[in-house]
Formats: sequence, C-alpha cells, structure tokens
Amino acid sequence: MSTRVKSLAALVLALGCGSSETGPRAEGEAPSRVDSSVADASRDAARDARPPPRVDATPSDPNPNACGKAELTTQRVVPRVWLLLDGSGSMSAPLGGLTGPSRFALLRQALLDPTNGLVAKLAGAVEFGLMIYDGGLSPPGIYVPGLCPRVTVVEPALDNYQAIAAAYPMEPTGASTPTHYALVDLQARIVAAMRSEPTFVLLATDGKPNICDFHDGIPSNFLTDQEAVDTVTQLEQAGTRTFALSMAGDDADLGAHLNDIAKAGGTGASVFSPATQDDLVKSLTEIFGGTQSCSIAVEGKIVSGKECSGDVKLNEQVLRCDTDYRVGDDKQTLELLGDACKTLRSEPSSQLSASFACNDVILL
Repeated sequence: MSTRVKSLAALVLALGCGSSETGPRAEGEAPSRVDSSVADASRDAARDARPPPRVDATPSDPNPNACGKAELTTQRVVPRVWLLLDGSGSMSAPLGGLTGPSRFALLRQALLDPTNGLVAKLAGAVEFGLMIYDGGLSPPGIYVPGLCPRVTVVEPALDNYQAIAAAYPMEPTGASTPTHYALVDLQARIVAAMRSEPTFVLLATDGKPNICDFHDGIPSNFLTDQEAVDTVTQLEQAGTRTFALSMAGDDADLGAHLNDIAKAGGTGASVFSPATQDDLVKSLTEIFGGTQSCSIAVEGKIVSGKECSGDVKLNEQVLRCDTDYRVGDDKQTLELLGDACKTLRSEPSSQLSASFACNDVILL
C-alpha cells in the first residue's frame, strides 16, 4: 500500500467516519470488524459535541432554549364611508357670502385636491363610495328609481380616489333636493352589501329635503323632513352611522333639521356648519377622523393577567398600558386611548407594533 493511501486510511480511522477497520494490518491479513456498539458510541459522542441551536431568549429568562418574544401582526379596521352629496342647483351659490367659489366647487376641492384633499389622503385607509343626487327630470313629487333621485354613483372601495375624481362633476348636476329619496336609495345599497365592518354616511347638503322636480325651489315640508330622519334612524339601528354637514352656513332652519339628522345618525356629533373653506376642511377632517377605529385586531390571544407585559409602540413611540392602550375583553384587540387614539385617527399611515413573551400570548 502506498504511503499516501496509508495516510488517508489513518485519517479516516482517526475521525471515525465509518471505517470498519481498527488499524493498519499486515499484507494478507484478514480485516477485523469494529464492534457496532463502539461505532455507535463514537457517533453519539460526535453528535453530542455539536453546539445546541441558537434561540433568542429574553434577558430575564436564563433558559437559552426558551422562546423570546412573539411579534403580533396588527390589523386596523377599514371603515366604509359613503359620500352622499347634494347636487342641486343651489349648490352653485357661494359658501359664506355673495361672491367666491361655489359650495359645490369648494366641497369638491376639499375632498379631491390631489395634494390636500381628504379622499386623496385617506383612500388607502378608508373605503370611500360616492353618491351625488338631485331631483332629475321626473314628474314633480314622484319617486322613480334611476330618474328621481338622479344619482351619480361610485361603489365603495379602497384606493378609490381616481374613480371618484373621474365621476365627480365640476358643476352641480342641478334640479331639486330629494334627500329623503336619496337616503332610501342609499339604504338599499348598504343593506344589499351585507358588510360587517363599520359603515358611515356623510350627508352634505345646502337645503332641506324637497320633492323631485327639475326646479330647485319647491319647499320642503314636515313629511319630507321626517322621512329623511326616519331613514337615518333605520340605518343607525342596522349599524350605519351618519354625519351631517350643512353647506348653507348659518341657515338656522336647515341647521335645525340637519341636527335632527345628526342626532339620529348615532355618531355623537352635532351638525357641522362651516362658513369658510378652512372651516370646511376642519369639519371634514373631524368627520373622517370619527370613522377611524382605535381598536386594533391582533393575530394572537393575550393570556389573561399578561395584558400589560407586552411591548406596544405607535410610530416607534412606546405606549403605556392602561394609559395609552388597553387590551380588549376578547384578548385579541388593542384599544388605543387618549392622544394615541387621536394620532391613529389623524395619521392614517401610523404604524402600530406589539410584541409579547411567547408564554404570554397564544398565536392563532
């Protein structure tokens, strides 16, 4: 046997890599077998000598094989907001005086300005839908679906800015203000959607409900007013809440009617009555903030008694348990409180993170 082969054989034996020979033997000598128990022991020793797998552990846990912290996936509730907007002829009047841009134009800008518009900013966090209504050209007083109310509709969806901007006209569609009929039409759409997540309606109008007519001057009456309030009440009882926005400034008669609408709508907010463009933007900001939930679902169940053991952050700022957040009774939601809730509502891009020790949470 060459010197090189003998050296390799010796190396194999030294490492215990499956050789069946105990050592070099004389030429012609029969090979001897290694006892299987010796080989097994050698393999076990080699296996035992390997370092254990690395597992991150919390500093307080002396066990190096313990699970560290579980990062919980958080998911915000996505609200649906229907923009129910008056398209009657009077919406061409200025908002707060005798001159200036029309009510319709200012509302459109506040919602759809590409940089500062509320729909443009919130389209990734809110399912916006659009219904612009007016009295159409049907015979006076007759409810004819598709004719009166005459509607422009964009079905709700996330990232719906482009579709709404394309459908939203630059000028009012004209005719009367059959708000009570428009609410009935919208109610049918909401019921048909059978959506479990929160749904809201923003009603923006500059006049009390009146009958279907191609003029915009036939007065409203108690029955049309009450039908609008009754429909909003039915919506609220079914889980859809309504905000009311007066586009007629300090019109006290309209303000009183829309306050009835707001009360029936169940949001807890009174009618919003902006007198300037800045007021309008502030009103819409508050309204849309009110549609944002401060309850965040987590993909895990926090163990009872461990609600305050986690590391919860909003935009990388540490939140304090029972001051900035609390764990819901179902142990699967985090409810933000106080300023943390305000931040979440006003900044739709806010990021919430939550991590708990593995023994403190059941991953689902």
